[in-house]
Amino acid sequence: MCNFKESRDALVNDTSLVQTLLDLTNCSDSPTLLQLTRLFSVVLIHADRGTALHWYQHISLCPDFIKNIIFILSNSINEQLLRQTIETLNAILAKFALIEPNQKVPKNNYDDDSDNTVLLPTFE
Repeated sequence: MCNFKESRDALVNDTSLVQTLLDLTNCSDSPTLLQLTRLFSVVLIHADRGTALHWYQHISLCPDFIKNIIFILSNSINEQLLRQTIETLNAILAKFALIEPNQKVPKNNYDDDSDNTVLLPTFE
């Protein structure tokens, strides 16, 4: 599904769905976690700069997401899940490496109006 740009764009613009997906990383079901990490990998690997900024905002608003990734890597014995989680973490780090916290970004991908900007949050 998320191999199509239209699906990825619709997903990143649906804040409640993204927050629900990020919160689902707290579940203990390995198949669910495997599919979630695959989804995050595909979306981030194909993300352009604007989309990556939106994902940064979503993830920074869900501090438990990073804790959940750490928990998976620390406690899972499912090799496939571990590999996929590492791939997801790699995609996150690759896309977010050049993003500077507190920089101004457009509120959406299609609007470059400088009056319609927000500051990127920092992780604490």
